[in-house]
Amino acid sequence: MKSRLFGIFALSILVLTMALSGISALSLTPSGISTFSGSGSSQILSLSNPNYDSSFNVSSGSVVNHLTDNNGNFYDFAINPLNINNILSTGTAIYNISLNSNINSGSFTYGTSYPEIIQFNVVNSTNPSITNSTNVTLTYLKSFCNSGDQNDTGLTMYVTITNNGNGASDTQWQPLDSIDVQVELDNNQNNDLSNVYFVMGLIKGGTNNNVAGNLDWLQDSEKVQVGDIASGDNYKYDFQFKVNPDIKTGSYRLFIKAYSYDSGENNLCIDHSNDLSSYSSSNYYADVSVTSPTSSKAVIVDSSSLPASTTAQCNQQITLTPTVYNIGSADYKNQVFVRLYNTELGLDLNQTLYGDLNSGEGMQVPFTFTVPMNAAEKTYTLSFLTYYGYTTTNNGYYIDGNYYRYVSDNIFTTQLTVKGNCVYATPETTQVNAQLQSGGKAGEPLVIEATVGNTGNRTVSYNFGLEGYSSWATLSSINPLNITLSPGQSQVITVTLNPNSDASGDKLFYLDTYSNSYLITKQPLQISITPKFWASITGGAISGGNWYVWGIGLLNLILVVAIVIIIVKVAKRK
Repeated sequence: MKSRLFGIFALSILVLTMALSGISALSLTPSGISTFSGSGSSQILSLSNPNYDSSFNVSSGSVVNHLTDNNGNFYDFAINPLNINNILSTGTAIYNISLNSNINSGSFTYGTSYPEIIQFNVVNSTNPSITNSTNVTLTYLKSFCNSGDQNDTGLTMYVTITNNGNGASDTQWQPLDSIDVQVELDNNQNNDLSNVYFVMGLIKGGTNNNVAGNLDWLQDSEKVQVGDIASGDNYKYDFQFKVNPDIKTGSYRLFIKAYSYDSGENNLCIDHSNDLSSYSSSNYYADVSVTSPTSSKAVIVDSSSLPASTTAQCNQQITLTPTVYNIGSADYKNQVFVRLYNTELGLDLNQTLYGDLNSGEGMQVPFTFTVPMNAAEKTYTLSFLTYYGYTTTNNGYYIDGNYYRYVSDNIFTTQLTVKGNCVYATPETTQVNAQLQSGGKAGEPLVIEATVGNTGNRTVSYNFGLEGYSSWATLSSINPLNITLSPGQSQVITVTLNPNSDASGDKLFYLDTYSNSYLITKQPLQISITPKFWASITGGAISGGNWYVWGIGLLNLILVVAIVIIIVKVAKRK
């Protein structure tokens, strides 16, 4: 019986102790506060004690840690209590927290969070001896927007960074890397956005030095006007640039902001994106690093100084003037050797750049060449190599009578498309044999047949012309004037001339064979034209060597006349 009574007593004491403990428990849970990004902005802080069953009071207490800028200056958030007296049981103490409008934002670093810690105290309204306290961290972040995020509710920004160069990752860059930063802004506000601008910043780590303007922009610049974005619509834009070799190595922060020019950046601006947190620990910027390559990758041909592709005809002269950069951290003295080659076109050119090529410097190097007349009509890859680290000792690569320690790991290329005006015929692969078919008399048509053969290994188009005849004849026709012959094929063409009525004697002229307007062969032809007076007695012939022989009939005629004269003279004497 006594044991039972004792157990009940102990249980009662335990319950009472637990009840008193619950009554005296005080703890504050802050909520509703986030990072401040603009001076003069304000937010609501709520402090609640959901497990307390009696009324309590809250006071702001003291500053544990001041908001301190880079110069050591103190700033404090303004704390305005909205209800702190006799808060009942599970009620909430509410404060309006605002950032000092006189804050000197220039003494803070872009994207960096600066904390101020405030201690809030809580007191039991019925038993002042029961107290507790909690620390609340208020944070200021230097925004890329002039006055911080403003009226950005309903705006969502997406950012993707792509490195198309030699850097180790999308955010690890090397000089001359080609970078694409795609920005999309979704407008889910009820209002249209008018005259919107996108701006990109690249801030040197630990500073407010924005070097975005020093990038080699491939289009536009670091600030672009994208126009209006209707409610419910979105807009995408790609910032495209190359990393200028003049930009120092080290760490950087990449920022993006979008604002309405018509509304004013101080009234409508957004500079944060959840996408940026995949590149850093913050959704306000991406961490970027610029590093120097190894020695064997240090001197390169800047691909942006070359056309992506050049189109040229055969026998056309081409000049390419790439810029050779030293993107490494070391200086290279005396000279650099650059080679341009393509085995299919028979190209193997070189240029020596004399003088020092220091870190971050570039030099132009011109290459001039003529596209071969018989190049195949297709696209060729022209390749460049660089040799550097000039030395007078046998140490490295022996090129053009000099030694170089390094040859570039990378081969730098551009495309050359050859199209048109190409000639695949040569005098050696083109045969022309001609013979007289009819004529050879003054005032009568003269017909010559020529057999043209292609003994090469490529299909060739030919066209024909005649020269050296205009003083004694007119050209009637060349038929056909144009032919196309496959390898091993031949075709007969007919040339018709009309000799003048007073033409006579040996005549030398030429049958010209062309391919794509280039003279391939110049075939000499010689013929003897019989005058009209002798037309009934004489004729013409063409020899195998294309020389025309006539005169046997004339000789006979002279002999006959001589005999007649002799007979007449003898008769007279008698």
